[in-house]
Amino acid sequence: MDSHTFYPYMTLRNFLKVAGLFILCSLFTSNSTQAQEIPPIKTPYVLPPGDDLRDVKENLQEILEKELRARTPQEFAFIRKVTKKVDDNELPFELVLSIFQYARSKPKYQAQYFMRALKKVAPRQGYEI
Repeated sequence: MDSHTFYPYMTLRNFLKVAGLFILCSLFTSNSTQAQEIPPIKTPYVLPPGDDLRDVKENLQEILEKELRARTPQEFAFIRKVTKKVDDNELPFELVLSIFQYARSKPKYQAQYFMRALKKVAPRQGYEI
């Protein structure tokens, strides 16, 4: 036989390469086809559903101060002012609640995000801060 003759048969080395590749692919695809649980996001405070928001409205100032991590006197004063406006029905509770949830999603300076967002959004909807 000629040394330049091509044999279409697989050599042992090529067979082991293909088999190893097949085994690796099957290992990776078998794990990805199973449903993987996504760990829940840990939040320090979860808003109650539906009618239980009355409790949130009653304790609004305390919740805002703690959950937004208010630190400066200006932040505490702003939260008191917002709470008073919500109690006097000068500012909708739902607006404050939605901006609270937005600000709480931020990793740092949550009270600052709350203040800036409320100062920007409330006048657009016709409410004074």
